[in-house]
Amino acid sequence: MSTAQKPAHRLLMSVALFLVLLTARVGGAEVESSIKPVPREGRPMERHVQLNERTKASAGKVDLVFIGDSITQGWEGAGKAVWEKRYAGRKAHNLGIGGDRTQHVLWRLENGNLDGLEPKVAVVMIGTNNSGKDRNTPGGIVEGVTVNGAVTLSVAFKTPLPVLRIVKLLGVPLAP
Repeated sequence: MSTAQKPAHRLLMSVALFLVLLTARVGGAEVESSIKPVPREGRPMERHVQLNERTKASAGKVDLVFIGDSITQGWEGAGKAVWEKRYAGRKAHNLGIGGDRTQHVLWRLENGNLDGLEPKVAVVMIGTNNSGKDRNTPGGIVEGVTVNGAVTLSVAFKTPLPVLRIVKLLGVPLAP
């Protein structure tokens, strides 16, 4: 297999795995909420709209995209000096929204946050907000991050991106 064929093969394998998992769940078991794309209201939706505007203005100018929750959004606040020093010169784009869970990030990716972007690297940090009492199971969180997250991210771009590398960081629960 040539180097050019490897990304396409990985995407195909990810899609196949996703379909196997989806088929396994259709047999009557309830699907985890972590893998069903869902929008948010209020300030998170306002930020989503702002991110879409920022994305439009950055089309074709982004090499590195960070996608996630408040940890990612924090690069614009307390982490701003580090962002400017380490990432601004790398044509980085921040798509973090505080409080987001995997299902919210999946919805955002399907609704404009990536439109027109062709980054070389995507860092995905989601899952922390899915943990805790009355939230998702550990398996559901992993499924939302690794299977659906990777597939959705890969196909959310309007054109194939053979040079895109996806770095997935599973959100580690902060408390039991």
